[in-house]
Amino acid sequence: MAAVEHAPEPIFFRVAPQPRNGSDRPAAAEWQRARMLHAITRAVSEKGYAKVTVADVVGHAGVSRRTFYEQFEDVEDCFVAAYEEATQTLLGEVETTIRAARAESWRDRFEVAIAAYLRGLASDRDVARACLVDVLGAGPRAVETRRHVYAQFVAQMRALRHGRRDGRGEVADVQFHATVGAIGELVEEHIFERGAESLPELTPTLVRIGWALLE
Repeated sequence: MAAVEHAPEPIFFRVAPQPRNGSDRPAAAEWQRARMLHAITRAVSEKGYAKVTVADVVGHAGVSRRTFYEQFEDVEDCFVAAYEEATQTLLGEVETTIRAARAESWRDRFEVAIAAYLRGLASDRDVARACLVDVLGAGPRAVETRRHVYAQFVAQMRALRHGRRDGRGEVADVQFHATVGAIGELVEEHIFERGAESLPELTPTLVRIGWALLE
């Protein structure tokens, strides 16, 4: 009999484990926050950012309005927090996978990174859609946060291309920006056309593009 495959845990619950008892208030607050972050990405994925209300978030999360406003000012504040935390988790997972692979070649490191990134997005389709598709319509604060996150992806790309040196070398900085931009566009289009669950199918295509742009 084949082993049963369990669905991966949503991104926000990977870093905020469910508290084992009600006496641990900090852990309970962290768990409630994770539920609200998960709830807003779910709501945005389903309805689009412009239509999401606080009622949607608290309804999905199973918390009160008071609990929501104890942690967030409004829907925008909650969404930006979700975007920041989700992308930082993805960056961390990619970095951990690269280090564990111990690949000598930058091409191998790049392939490992792309595969890990796409697996991470595919593991949480709501995060994938909210953070790749809906973020641009979530207001100037979200767009500015996206710019900072893209800069972090560029820095990670530069480090894996040049190893653990200072990241400066024979490849022009614009090539890293072009690579991250191309990856983002193709991932976004795939989510639109086919959904996030099948994103790992893009791995060979994105790897070939990255190899060409970073040569």
